[in-house]
Amino acid sequence: MLASVPRLLHIRPLPQNLRIHQAVTRQAAETVQRGAPAPAAPTVLEKLQNVDLPSNVRLVPYVPRKNRFWKVSKEERDQLRAELQEA
Repeated sequence: MLASVPRLLHIRPLPQNLRIHQAVTRQAAETVQRGAPAPAAPTVLEKLQNVDLPSNVRLVPYVPRKNRFWKVSKEERDQLRAELQEA
């Protein structure tokens, strides 16, 4: 039977006075995570704005319908939808 790795290396737990407290390790992990934020990748709209496009191409940012018709009464919403369908 082969000896296991821990038996070959004689791994033993650290004495109590040398152990690092969990709060200290958590705080160290949080400071590492709070480093400089990663630069945001350019959106598709930003990429297309940098490209030379013909004059008949219009680039408009996406706005969800929920945001577009927020706090609008049902009658006004129906009228706006009808106008959007006509356009």
